Amino acid sequence: MRQRKSNAISDVIHKKSSVNAAVKQNNVPESTLRRYLKKRCKNDTEEQTSELKRYVIDIDRRDFGLTKVQLGNMCYN
Repeated sequence: MRQRKSNAISDVIHKKSSVNAAVKQNNVPESTLRRYLKKRCKNDTEEQTSELKRYVIDIDRRDFGLTKVQLGNMCYN
């Protein structure tokens, strides 16, 4: 089970497949996969979090802004 979960996480992170496709291919529960993917962002270091914050503020000052999806992609990739 651990190997399948690792494979599913890797597939999603490296954009080889979507979450739903990774769930079906690796036979892991969707909720488990989503929980582990969510943890990746929370485990970032303080430095990474500060850098992301500065970037988001800078891009907002330039009147570009980011959608939730774009911010999520930055956080998880």
